[in-house]
Amino acid sequence: MVVNLPEKDFDWTSDWQTATKVDSKSRVWSCEMRIPLGAISGEKPAAGTRWRANFYRCDRAQHGFLAWNPTLEGTFHVPERFGVLQFVQ
Repeated sequence: MVVNLPEKDFDWTSDWQTATKVDSKSRVWSCEMRIPLGAISGEKPAAGTRWRANFYRCDRAQHGFLAWNPTLEGTFHVPERFGVLQFVQ
């Protein structure tokens, strides 16, 4: 499977939504993301289900690459270094 866009070799759209807020005075930004569960899984995860995931901010202009769980590899394509999301209800 090729994930590099736009050369991906599969048909998929997440239909995700985002919202951002910048507080210039405090020098803080926030981002909310909503990804429909149906875009990721065909069934609802049961309580206790665990998924590997990671969240990144790539600031190429300032050469900044931040991750929720750093991969320590110079790339963010290291699934074995991802954090774990656990569904509770």
